[in-house]
Amino acid sequence: MGIKPGESLLDAERTTPHRISIKPDQKRWWPKTIYHTYWSKVYFWIQKNILWTTIIFIVILFAGYRFLLSPLPDQTSTYTTDQFIKDIKDKSNDPSTVNQNGNYPSQQEKLIMTHPLLHDYILPDTHLDWDAVLASNDECSLNQLPVKAAFVALVQENDVYKLRNTMISIERSFNEERGGYPWIIISDKAFSRKFREWIVSSTKSLVFFGQAPAIEWQEPYWVDMKKAEQNMKDMVKEHNINNGESISWRRMTRYNARFIANHPLLKDLEYYWKVQADSRYDCIIPHDPFQKMKEENKKLSFALSLTENHKNLDEFHETVHKFIINHKNIIQPVSKSIYKALLNTETRFKSIDNKSDPLGEYSGHFSNCMMYNNFMIFSLEFLRSMEYTIFFDELDRTGGFFYHKWGDSFPQTIAAALFLKREEISFDDVEGYSYGAGAICPKSLTRYAELKCSCSQSEFRVYNMGHCTPTFTKAVLGELS
Repeated sequence: MGIKPGESLLDAERTTPHRISIKPDQKRWWPKTIYHTYWSKVYFWIQKNILWTTIIFIVILFAGYRFLLSPLPDQTSTYTTDQFIKDIKDKSNDPSTVNQNGNYPSQQEKLIMTHPLLHDYILPDTHLDWDAVLASNDECSLNQLPVKAAFVALVQENDVYKLRNTMISIERSFNEERGGYPWIIISDKAFSRKFREWIVSSTKSLVFFGQAPAIEWQEPYWVDMKKAEQNMKDMVKEHNINNGESISWRRMTRYNARFIANHPLLKDLEYYWKVQADSRYDCIIPHDPFQKMKEENKKLSFALSLTENHKNLDEFHETVHKFIINHKNIIQPVSKSIYKALLNTETRFKSIDNKSDPLGEYSGHFSNCMMYNNFMIFSLEFLRSMEYTIFFDELDRTGGFFYHKWGDSFPQTIAAALFLKREEISFDDVEGYSYGAGAICPKSLTRYAELKCSCSQSEFRVYNMGHCTPTFTKAVLGELS
């Protein structure tokens, strides 16, 4: 390195920097590179973790042993697709396969047959075996179940304690001694083993756990979810409405309003009793409501009524009126239905000019009174009828179940008023029922003692139904005037 006149040693280093270059090794064969790069690390980890290394080695040996000894299909016979699917279901303990006795296994059997550590997930039930229900019923009740019916609850996993309390209440008041009807528990997700164990232990009757198909549970493709979410936020911000911002509540009520009637577990049933988790039944039910409804040809039974918040029903009345105008051929005449009970007192008996008003005899303003469907007994023939299906589809196409908070009680009340004769609607079939803001408790001390009630006669909820219930009951009896 030369230094020019007038330059320092530091300047010379800046102009002619030294570079140190390392010549790479010769090309190494890549498996050898991997060996030298990783094996030393693995070997060091093994030396430091002898216990974990031993456990992993034993697990690998056990898995290989089970794999090698697993039976293969009989190659000498024709192994069909149906046989293959059945083998998979047998290994998964699927409820659609039969047990050794030729019957569909109950939840009690499945919980016993499966190990709690190896089978936390059990496939949802897809079939309700009525013969098995009758066989089980012979052991716990003298009643021979004259009606194909069941208790149905639409719940989430975290409702386990609320549902258990309600089930025990119903079992004590009716089902344990005078019933024996099965239970159907449905959710959008598969229930855990712990949930099933708690629920099955609440009753002597058979219990079936179903799962709602995602295509029916989720919002349909035509719903603008950005618009729905904005409406939900505004509903809570401006009106502080309960569940106003809940998309899960909207999905559940929409499913309950239409699709639950077509669930495979309800396929062969005639009636179902809607059970609301956390409700109570505080009086003995001395008769069989299912049998009474079938003998009297009833399609719907209710106990409570409430007034719906008008802020939840934006665009609902307009949609119903449009439906009435376009489908008068499938609607019951006002004289045979309870439709007048839905109208406010100002328009209920107002004279109508059929020529100027396209609604005709259905003209009037809704009072927003509705049958509280947290307890209802439904005829599945009604919920699956052509008229009900057309009505629901008309509502669903507007997206109102998600854009607003229509729920299921008000649409089902309107459907009952449009498609059922008043003689097909029943009420007061269950005394001692209470949930939320409503309750029914016998006022007569004699009746109270006869039914062994434990509800409070002075409870404010008993009188909270005073506005709508008398109107509905008079309409059902044909006494509304």
